[in-house]
Amino acid sequence: MTSDTVKVGLPIVVWASDFDENSGGSIVLHTLAHRLREAGQEAFLWNERAETFAERRRKLGKLGFALQQANRRRLARRRGTAPLPYADKVVCHPSMPVPTWKRSRGDGCIALYPEIIDGNPLGAPHVVRWLLHRPGFHDAKARFGPDELTFHYQEAFAEGLPGFSPDNLLQVRWLRTDIYRNEGLPGRSGRCRMVRKGSATFRPEMAKDDAAPLLDNMSHTEIAAIFNRCEYFYCHDPHTMYLYYAALCGCIPVVVPQPGLDAASWRAGFELKRGVAYGEAEIPFAIETRKGLLQDMEDARQREAAMVGRFLSVVKERFGG
Repeated sequence: MTSDTVKVGLPIVVWASDFDENSGGSIVLHTLAHRLREAGQEAFLWNERAETFAERRRKLGKLGFALQQANRRRLARRRGTAPLPYADKVVCHPSMPVPTWKRSRGDGCIALYPEIIDGNPLGAPHVVRWLLHRPGFHDAKARFGPDELTFHYQEAFAEGLPGFSPDNLLQVRWLRTDIYRNEGLPGRSGRCRMVRKGSATFRPEMAKDDAAPLLDNMSHTEIAAIFNRCEYFYCHDPHTMYLYYAALCGCIPVVVPQPGLDAASWRAGFELKRGVAYGEAEIPFAIETRKGLLQDMEDARQREAAMVGRFLSVVKERFGG
């Protein structure tokens, strides 16, 4: 990020759960907050759980809180269980440290929420909504305010919605190139499979002949090991970085075609176009173009930096500061 990147005068508070390396939403929310701070923008993380802890500690005072903690530990010993931990901050990955917003309300800040969050729980005067999926896909009850500024991770997530602007594309990625690499192991064969957000195209019998169990809920280390021994990776979720992680490991990623989404439309909304097959007919294309994937990733990083800069410009223009 260049030093001349626009900075917003108000702090930006990103709603995020504790970092979870197996949750795409968690990853990109933490990554955005980290990139904003890299750009010189004042940014924080926040969620309701961290606020509850901060408020409890403020109300009880240092001595009262210490007594409460001692009572919790004593009760836990009687029951033979460990006390449930309180959180005084949103837990981050060590490579992306971002401080937690400590105030009980959002006065004097801009709150950024994903589409799964109902309303404006922080009570901020200004709200940015970042669509990481089509609204209603995960939670049909989430309500949005009329004056929110909306950005989207994929154009398909926002197209046709009120206030949709194709220019408000905001993508950031956290690439685990430290784990996902081709180990050159002999005897690569068979296929593995992941469902994630593609349950509409998955039937249990599809995995009957796979060389590995479903990869959902496995750790990155476990998945990388399977990618290194399998020849093909069938993915029912068309919008996941695991497609590219498979290619980095030498496994051929194949997107299971989605109803109403052809290959051209899928590629139009995704920057990394090489090294991945949309349907089995494109497997030769994926093999032929796999070497260009690393360059695509570097190009994407540069585009992401420009997106973050534009995001800050639009937010500043809309909300001032």
